[in-house]
Amino acid sequence: MKVIAKEDFVNEYYLSGADEVCISSQDLLELLTSVLKKQASFRFKAKGWSMSPFIRDGDVITISHHPESVIGIGKPVAFVCSETRKLKVHRIIGRNNSRYLIKGDRLFNPDGLMPRENILGIVTKIERGGKSIIFGLGPERYMIAFLSRARVIFLILSVWKHIKIKMRCCACKSTT
Repeated sequence: MKVIAKEDFVNEYYLSGADEVCISSQDLLELLTSVLKKQASFRFKAKGWSMSPFIRDGDVITISHHPESVIGIGKPVAFVCSETRKLKVHRIIGRNNSRYLIKGDRLFNPDGLMPRENILGIVTKIERGGKSIIFGLGPERYMIAFLSRARVIFLILSVWKHIKIKMRCCACKSTT
């Protein structure tokens, strides 16, 4: 069974199989929590662009149970946001005692300091188009966390977006 998240983990999720069934974010959270408590892995289709380019809209991600020792800087994690009580998948970019600073790679601002108990599991696999994507999960995750914390990734992606728009506009003008 594959769980498909809709609208960047906001309201509805779909269990896909022979038939799709819509479940609420609270039900998904309970399902994910139950699976991870049994130390099993949980796969679902990510929606949204907050972790792009490392986790993209439509990628299938695997969340696994985590012993405390594997939670660390640079790890993408599934967690419950303290403010919204919603499920999110973002990267740990810092630590202060037993609290973790978490942020989406493509976002400007962090989600804030999250207590350890809000972290449900870690992303252990990313699949895109049926192929495993390992970039962002290995040792490079430390550099990604640093660049994300310094907001460099956000700035690079913002500039790249404007360059792509200008290139499209130039291409349109040259064909007319």
